[in-house]
Amino acid sequence: MHGLCVGSNTEECCCGGKGFQGESPSILSILSGRGGPQKLGEAMADPTSTGRKRAAVRISDDYLGSKPPCSWTGLLYAGGGVSPIVGCKGNVATDRHHGPDKSVLNNDDALPSFGVNLHAICDWCHNRWHAVNDKYYIPTGWKKGDPDPRPEKGRPWLPNIEYSWRPHDPVTQAPPELIAQHEAWWALNTRQREELGIDFHEYAKRAASGPKQSDSQGFGQGASGHSSDQDRNSDPSA
Repeated sequence: MHGLCVGSNTEECCCGGKGFQGESPSILSILSGRGGPQKLGEAMADPTSTGRKRAAVRISDDYLGSKPPCSWTGLLYAGGGVSPIVGCKGNVATDRHHGPDKSVLNNDDALPSFGVNLHAICDWCHNRWHAVNDKYYIPTGWKKGDPDPRPEKGRPWLPNIEYSWRPHDPVTQAPPELIAQHEAWWALNTRQREELGIDFHEYAKRAASGPKQSDSQGFGQGASGHSSDQDRNSDPSA
């Protein structure tokens, strides 16, 4: 179906390089259940709700119920964004996650499968990514109680312009020792990580070249207290 290869302009596409001529419905139309193209965010009364429903079609409850592996397992730059995380050791995928574009209308609908911006991941990876990346999406001057910072009409929601960010990298693997270090990093409580003043990838670079004592105090000691994994009320479609 053309919806699976939309954007392709080669003979390998089902349209033979001619582009969609209207002779058959796209997969997006079928998934929408309306027999026509999906609405854009501008035409929706509630783009956030609609986007999450579409995400639930792409990554169904039945799929998550089959207990698939977390798609970020062992990745070095999982999730992309300003501060990618190291993927887990191999947990079961339980959550739907959007990113680095946090617009819930960006569900990889034009692709053969999800995994570029919409991901099926474990709760640990989900919470960790949000714990270190959410701050980069908040407008300057925004404070708790202000209107939702989410862009209107489901428009792209990327990190603030002053930050550089990278797409999700589904290929580059983290060495086992780095995955172990990452788990130790998250064993620290929020205060201890904030005292280090750096994200995990920056910490790992310093550790590789011999960290200062002040940088490494408490790291990997299994400190008491709750990590940021539990600081966010996790939305399985966020």
